[in-house]
Amino acid sequence: MPAFGRASQKVLLERKWLSIVETRCIPQHYRQAEWEDDAREPGVSVVRIGMSIAPRRELSLAMYTLCSASLHALARRYQRGHPTSDDAIIADLHALAAAYERLRGPPEGSGFAVDAASGQWLGNALDIRSHYSGRVERVPNVRTFVET
Repeated sequence: MPAFGRASQKVLLERKWLSIVETRCIPQHYRQAEWEDDAREPGVSVVRIGMSIAPRRELSLAMYTLCSASLHALARRYQRGHPTSDDAIIADLHALAAAYERLRGPPEGSGFAVDAASGQWLGNALDIRSHYSGRVERVPNVRTFVET
C-alpha cells in the first residue's frame, strides 16, 4: 500500500504468525436514510485495517472506521487551517481519529468538537453501515472546521 495517507503501521512476525495493522485515510462517501437514493456526500475516512495469518488457520481480515470527514469539512480545513500541506491535513484527520474511543459512545446525532493543530473539527456521531462488512458502526463524522 502506498505510504500517502498512512498514519501508522505495525507489523509483527512471531515464529510462523504474521500480523499487520495499519491506520490510514481512504476515500469514502455516505448517504443518510432521509436523503434521496442517489444523494451521496464524498469525503475521507480514517480506518484501521488488520490482517493476521498463521499455519493451519484462516486468514483474519478486519476493517474499522475510526472517523469520517465530509468534503465540505476538508475544504474548510484547507480554507481556515494552517499549514495547508497534505501532511498537515492528514495529521489533523489523525488527531480526530485519536479521539475515536472518547467519541464512540455518544448517541447518534450528538454533536462534538475535537481540537486539531490549527483549529477544531465540528461534527456529530452517525450510525453507518459498513460497505465492507455490512455491520453498523457509530462513527464520529465531521461536517466543518473552524479556527480557534
